[in-house]
Amino acid sequence: MANTGAIRAGRAFVELFADNRKLVTGLRAAEYHVQAFGTKVKSIGMSMVASGTAMLSPLVASMKVFGGFEKNMNMVSTMLDKPEQFMGQFSEGIRSLAKDFGESTSVLAKGMYDILSASVDPAGALKVLRTGAKSAIGGISDTATAINGLIGILNAYGMSADQVTNVSDAMFMAVKRGIFTFTELADQIGRVAPMARAAGISFQTMLAAISTMTRQKLGMDEAVTRLANILKQAPKASKDFIGLISNYVGKGLAEILIEFPEIRAATGISALAGDFKGLVTDIDLMNNATGKAEIAFQKMTGGTLYELGRLWAVVKDIAISTGEALAPAIKRVAD
Repeated sequence: MANTGAIRAGRAFVELFADNRKLVTGLRAAEYHVQAFGTKVKSIGMSMVASGTAMLSPLVASMKVFGGFEKNMNMVSTMLDKPEQFMGQFSEGIRSLAKDFGESTSVLAKGMYDILSASVDPAGALKVLRTGAKSAIGGISDTATAINGLIGILNAYGMSADQVTNVSDAMFMAVKRGIFTFTELADQIGRVAPMARAAGISFQTMLAAISTMTRQKLGMDEAVTRLANILKQAPKASKDFIGLISNYVGKGLAEILIEFPEIRAATGISALAGDFKGLVTDIDLMNNATGKAEIAFQKMTGGTLYELGRLWAVVKDIAISTGEALAPAIKRVAD
């Protein structure tokens, strides 16, 4: 006997496809209503999406800013044996410096990375970074270049971060006395600083010699090269640098070449001896240059562009704070 359910199913099949007018009519009506409903939903949805996008855009932007800052600080942490000991103060310090000087946190983080990679004690790294940022502004340079010059002298002379302000002051005095820019000095000083230290002359005397030679129409590169060659040929006598140069005051190049046959060393001594009084004055000024970097910094701050830079740094710091607050929730969603 045939299954009753199967018979009913069979009849329904026949009715559906043999006379499908009711089905088609019903489907068309349903289609119309679905399309109308879909149009309304789409319209409402787009409005909500547009509104939501407007609301979410600042949050998304904040997450991106914080993400970039977080990545930069992670980079800094790779230079530390015990990152948990310093990263909190480094993050806070870099954000504070950005607002103080209108510098980007990415540039400051890179500066911190360079400082730590140069084996500067982490305990004094923020002081070097602050001095570098201020020197860059006062010297119309960039933070990376300023830091490079400061570290070049600190490391060559085995000085701690506590001495970085004295180094910066002397460098600015050298710029004032010589014919070169802070950027040129910072770029070149690392070439001769280790030799000057090995020869026993102070970094102040080294800077004074460079300043004096540039006033004798030698470029920065030439002055550094000639000083290096002088130190190579007279490593012992250069411990009394003033005494060495005084021996050649009033002498011609031919006479100097007898004892210094290397032409660049001889012309360097000739330039220094040619303005011996200026050299003595320069050395004295380098040794008493306290506050010169701060003076230069103050002259370069307070203008519209500087204040706009600081304002923009504050805006970005707010974004970092917002992104930092959202980060845990975003990470949970991602997980």
